[in-house]
Amino acid sequence: METIDLQKTVLLSAMKQHGIQQLIVNHSGSGDFGYIQKIESIPSIGGTQEELKEIVINDFPFNSNMYECGEWQNSLKIKSMTLKEAVDCLHWEAMVASGYEGWETDDGGSGTLTLDASQGTLVLEHYDNNVVASRKKRRKSWTY
Repeated sequence: METIDLQKTVLLSAMKQHGIQQLIVNHSGSGDFGYIQKIESIPSIGGTQEELKEIVINDFPFNSNMYECGEWQNSLKIKSMTLKEAVDCLHWEAMVASGYEGWETDDGGSGTLTLDASQGTLVLEHYDNNVVASRKKRRKSWTY
């Protein structure tokens, strides 16, 4: 199972546990800088909406890249982090898994990552900025 699949499973479970139906993550960037601009939380009916930075997820999987013995080593690590931090990790994993690694360089781009706990899905929509042509929409979806 890939890191992104593990992360998605853990995040969707945490969302259900805390009454969050959807997380909508907006990103944009250019000129070598890209960031999550906003994370919107939509609670389930009867659920409570907690601050994302206050929800802690234990045992969240993430990729760790370290330079050891003259080369880069990539390994899967597990640690506790806030839901907000976990969403940030998943966002970058989704961008790389979808072929958007480096999306923030040069003209950059923007888009939305939507996690839906009730549907068990992760949907990434990304637009590349292109000075010469119009924006291109590319979409990648995983089903849980």
